[in-house]
Amino acid sequence: MTAEMSTQLALAAQQYAPPAVPVSELKKATGLYLAPSDDIWVYANASDPQKDEFLRAWGANDRALPLPGDDPQAYSWSLLKWDLSGFGEKTKIVEAELILTAAPDAGYTAKDAEASPLEVHAVKGDFMENEWDYSQEEKFTPTESEVYGVLGPQNVSAQPFKITIDLLHGPSDFAKYFATALKKHTLALAVASKIDPSKLGREGIYKVYSKDASDSKVRPVLRIVLAEKAK
Repeated sequence: MTAEMSTQLALAAQQYAPPAVPVSELKKATGLYLAPSDDIWVYANASDPQKDEFLRAWGANDRALPLPGDDPQAYSWSLLKWDLSGFGEKTKIVEAELILTAAPDAGYTAKDAEASPLEVHAVKGDFMENEWDYSQEEKFTPTESEVYGVLGPQNVSAQPFKITIDLLHGPSDFAKYFATALKKHTLALAVASKIDPSKLGREGIYKVYSKDASDSKVRPVLRIVLAEKAK
């Protein structure tokens, strides 16, 4: 593990848990906490992704992602990317969670969230936050058939609240996707939802803090636990 990655892990761990432990002691660990290197809200009228404190997701027509010919303004999703260059290609995971923090005053109820949960999809990983342009939207539309976790938060409140999505719950195989990502040294995920603001009102969307949030405790993080090395 590189010195740079160790520093990133330590910083992320300060936000969510005790400091990361050496790989040799992961059997006793609560996990490694990885902060994303890039995250982007995909929408034509989005602000500068290097400054926006929030990521967002919504859908329409009972769909999380648009079909060819659909109005792109009716859909929105967010991209996140992690640098995995500090891990060996044979690294195996036994736990994986995407931890997000919802912005205050959510415009949906727990019942709405259950009907229209957040979805975590595969997406191409060659996007860069500092070079983002909405013209790239089509290229970075999530893979609809690759879904690694789905969650409708039940702890909806007027205050910020955590949304923890188990990526190994499926239906798609995240462990296999992670193994492929290790070879490319980059893991990319997209967060989408069919929650529909045309039915719930303008605030009826998922809005979570980005890596650029001023409060480090609410930034998104990927939590993983590595498999114990074969003896």
